[in-house]
Amino acid sequence: MNAVRTHASLFLLSALIVTGTAALGLLPLGAAQTVGNGTFVVESTTEAQSFDYTFTVDGTVSKTQADGYASEASDRIVENDDGTVTVTGTAGDQWGDAYEVDGQVVAFEKTEGDSSFRLELDGDDVTGVLTGQRGDTAASAEPIDTCTTITEPGRYELTTDLQDSGVETCIHVRSDDVVLDGDGHVVDGVGRNGTVGVRVFNGTDGERLGPELTNVTVTDVRVRDWERGVVAGEIFQGGPTLRVSDLDARDNAGGLFLYDVEDSTVENVTLAENGDGLRTWETTNLTVQSLNASANADVGVRVGQASSNVTLSDLRAADNGGRGVVIGTTGVSRVSLRDAEVRNNGGVGVDFRFDVFDHTVSNTVVASNGDDGIRLVDASDVRIRDTVVRDNAGDGIKTTRSTGSLSNVTLRDNAGLAYNDTARDGDGFDGERVRLSGVTVSFTAGEPTLTGGPSVPTLPDGYQRAGDALRVSNALPSDGLSASFTVPNASDGERAELWYHDGETWGRVDGAAVEGGTATVSVVGNGTLALLEPSGPSADATSVTERDGTTADASGVPANGTAFVVASTTEDASFNYTFTVEGTVSKTEADGYVAEESDRITENGDGTVTVTGFAGDQWADPFEVEGRIVAFEKTGGTSQFRLELDGEDVTEKLVN
Repeated sequence: MNAVRTHASLFLLSALIVTGTAALGLLPLGAAQTVGNGTFVVESTTEAQSFDYTFTVDGTVSKTQADGYASEASDRIVENDDGTVTVTGTAGDQWGDAYEVDGQVVAFEKTEGDSSFRLELDGDDVTGVLTGQRGDTAASAEPIDTCTTITEPGRYELTTDLQDSGVETCIHVRSDDVVLDGDGHVVDGVGRNGTVGVRVFNGTDGERLGPELTNVTVTDVRVRDWERGVVAGEIFQGGPTLRVSDLDARDNAGGLFLYDVEDSTVENVTLAENGDGLRTWETTNLTVQSLNASANADVGVRVGQASSNVTLSDLRAADNGGRGVVIGTTGVSRVSLRDAEVRNNGGVGVDFRFDVFDHTVSNTVVASNGDDGIRLVDASDVRIRDTVVRDNAGDGIKTTRSTGSLSNVTLRDNAGLAYNDTARDGDGFDGERVRLSGVTVSFTAGEPTLTGGPSVPTLPDGYQRAGDALRVSNALPSDGLSASFTVPNASDGERAELWYHDGETWGRVDGAAVEGGTATVSVVGNGTLALLEPSGPSADATSVTERDGTTADASGVPANGTAFVVASTTEDASFNYTFTVEGTVSKTEADGYVAEESDRITENGDGTVTVTGFAGDQWADPFEVEGRIVAFEKTGGTSQFRLELDGEDVTEKLVN
């Protein structure tokens, strides 16, 4: 405010020197011109800041509208006794007041406030004409032309590039209520370890010396060649409340680091060609919008260590050497990633890692990354909706010990699996309208493995592909997995048919619900569903529902208190099975094997018991049987298997 008071004193001095024309007595020294006769606009150019003003016209003034601006009722026009008019008003938050001037604007003064301003006459910038300054410097800014520490509130403006600075910290903000305006200039270091371009922290060398800072703005600055370009706060020492806007940070080991920052915003920022782009640590209530974090050597955006309530919108994380966006580790919560583009990164596109919870991904494209599109490990309540995950080098979505939901998600053309739950631990995702290359699936708390549009096993003689396909693994009845296929007309005018391959043979699917050309089926076990149509003479084919396994001996195999073991004999392959016992069954342990929790034993009410289970990768499930095993069926999967009763191979006795 010192500059404002000096400005006022110049008005007074000129009034004493210049006589004969009262209006000229309001001109500042050094002002060579007046302006007039047109639409005069007083405009605030700083978001969320305001200022008071007064100007004098030799002539008449009236309020008007121009370019969407209109003077307010609180703006006052007072006619003076000497033929001049004095106008007083307030403008703020990038809003303006418009006046129609018939005569000359002979003086203008900013009397209070922090906003920069711009003065226009019929659309031309006349700020310098009326104030002797550029519009951007009309906010009483303290000029900076060297590295410095700011310890007093106020507005500070770089007036030149700071090149090849060899200091540890170039600009250090240690006061509340500071605006640091780079005016497009560069703060350039020498690439030395332990250096910072711009630091906002009330302390030195990692030790806080006073209260955490509030109301700090860093804007319109370029930062180059530091270990960390811009740093706010310090680990375990607290951080400020600040706004970072129009920042361009490149060629630093780290672009923008926020430690323990609260209630802050980052907007219109470019972080490129650094090590990491954006990194947060224990940061809360942070809004990030219009961020381009691209071409960094490691991670584009890393929201880490107990950060919470973080919104990332209008984000581009592309061409980074490592992962695009990392949300984790430990305690990171309530992160919203929306309207984002995460593509062409060297690693995982979006990575949720280790004890993170309550997150949302929406309206986002995750594409062409060098690993999985979206990966979740120990993440809970993650909601992914209205999102496309495609063309990634790994799986589309891979989850491990994680929960959440998928809604209106497209998974296509990923090199790995479309959806892959790697740990059948009883948790899982709900899926609604999940599209896999033309097949739409839904599931409830499910943990299946899904691939859309895959290559399919050798087709039965006389049949050809007529549409989409879906490969399923590890689907249990409890997953509630359903798949919907759009069924085209076959070449002979009939509908194409839905077929199922269980790892060994093909069969038609009976009982699919068909409505409006869409076939919907429930899916259990392992196998491939595909739409087929005749291409010529057809080999014999039975329906899936007719291909039930049968016992070799109609009387079954007696098992009185003995261990019945169902074993997978193929490495890296699995299968589903069911068997029926006249008598009783319980889970047990045998030869180091134990039946899993997901294996189910159901009493039928007629003296029989049905067991359904899953075994794979040369693992086995043992059961204690009292009675007679009357039927066994492999219901899906690619693994070979062996059935043992007290160590004796009874596979051929139970299966044709």
